Amino acid sequence: MSLSNRKQFRRGLLLMVGVAVAPLAHAQMTQPLPCDKNGSGIDECLVQQLDQIDREHHQAENALAQSKNAPELDCNNPQTEIDIQECLSRKAKTADRALNETYRFLIEHSDKGRIFELRRSQRAWVQFRDANCRLASDRARGGTMSGSLYAKCLEQMTLERTKELEQYLNDTRGLND
Repeated sequence: MSLSNRKQFRRGLLLMVGVAVAPLAHAQMTQPLPCDKNGSGIDECLVQQLDQIDREHHQAENALAQSKNAPELDCNNPQTEIDIQECLSRKAKTADRALNETYRFLIEHSDKGRIFELRRSQRAWVQFRDANCRLASDRARGGTMSGSLYAKCLEQMTLERTKELEQYLNDTRGLND
């Protein structure tokens, strides 16, 4: 948005907000607005708020531009705790996708009675996994490693569950032959 378009937008917004807020402002004239420290009124307060929104928007645009220019994350050699958390989170998501594929395959190839038990079992397992991983991450008690501990736990438990479901699939195939 160009500077002149932004100014026109702000003027229009001020006008609309002024019309909507005028009755409230009149009713509460005795109490100053939180941003009206120098007594300049609601218009100045709204301008301050819009300036703040513009600054935040500009910061977000800069952050996005920097992230596009940032080098690709090397999960074989993460350099910071944030990188480690991101890499572990990616691994946990990959493990979760594999688990979901195995689970869906089991559901698609099971009879109704087995589907009911599979769903019940999976729901209980997800609750257990999440609670167990919260406990594992609690060792860091909100520290920077907390997220890494949680993601690593999710990955490990999800990989184990995938193996369990694959073994269940293999066992039931043998019984059905």
